[in-house]
Amino acid sequence: MLNNVFKLGESLFRKNFTLYKPLYELYKSISDREEREFMKEIIRPGDCVLDIGANIGSYTKFFSKIVGEHGLVIAFEPDATNFSKLTKLKFKYNNVQAHNLAVGNKNEKVKFYLSSEYNVDHRAYMPKDEKERSFIEVKMITLDSFLTSSIREINFIKMDIQGFEYFALRGMHNLLMSNKNIKMILEFWPFSLKSSGSSARELLASLEAMGFKLKLLSHVGSQSPSEVALEYENDKSKYFNLYAFREQR
Repeated sequence: MLNNVFKLGESLFRKNFTLYKPLYELYKSISDREEREFMKEIIRPGDCVLDIGANIGSYTKFFSKIVGEHGLVIAFEPDATNFSKLTKLKFKYNNVQAHNLAVGNKNEKVKFYLSSEYNVDHRAYMPKDEKERSFIEVKMITLDSFLTSSIREINFIKMDIQGFEYFALRGMHNLLMSNKNIKMILEFWPFSLKSSGSSARELLASLEAMGFKLKLLSHVGSQSPSEVALEYENDKSKYFNLYAFREQR
């Protein structure tokens, strides 16, 4: 049932974006209600937010409203079609910088593998469970090289890049270590982390090594992130939201 809804949505995206856009915004406001309410609590007016994997800008616009006229949202989206939709958005404040770039662990052009089914499932790697995908070349950057010392303090990162999160973290190590109070919410998809060539356990270990405490925002009962990493490594349908933060001293 849900899969059919997604397919209908993708058909609208391709054939009637004017209708797709408000329906997608409504869907996200409902499906992500708890996460959005939580983000409103931890993001402040004037903050600087990175939206990595911005897609068509649903969260970019959401963040823009929260941080206000004195804040800044820096959005990254490598797919040209999605990026063009993002840049056509109208924002209340002039506080958004959008970049048609992939975020990862290297500074070079890379193959970007396109999903024929969903505009939200393009990837910076060829999924191991699929036989073939068409691809384009996109520019990949590391945040450590792209965001120089002249940039303001980074307060919050939202990252949803279909299992490539571990590699993106490797390319932003200096940024994360120099912004001690930074908070992040990442998509935590054990199956696709493994498919990308890393693993959920590697991702968790990397974050913990940088001093982050970890908490799952999704409904998984009393399971810890490490327990979820083990249980769902081979389950393509299970993905979660992982909150990473450092305790204030």
